[in-house]
Amino acid sequence: MPEAPSAATVTEPLGRRCPRCGDEAEADQLACLRCGARVDLVYRRPLDWRVPAAIVALVVILLALGLGFLLGS
Repeated sequence: MPEAPSAATVTEPLGRRCPRCGDEAEADQLACLRCGARVDLVYRRPLDWRVPAAIVALVVILLALGLGFLLGS
């Protein structure tokens, strides 16, 4: 019969640490409980508004040109 591993041989994975204060954080913890710094939140910059605005402007211009071509002929 196999023996159960003793407490000394079982190693638990090291938890994550807070980047600001170094306090240990749980696996599903998003913010440090001591200092409030982000532990696992990933910040992405919002998309730039200029690209969608340029696409909308291009579509409006093409529609206006098409309408002008149809009314002019």
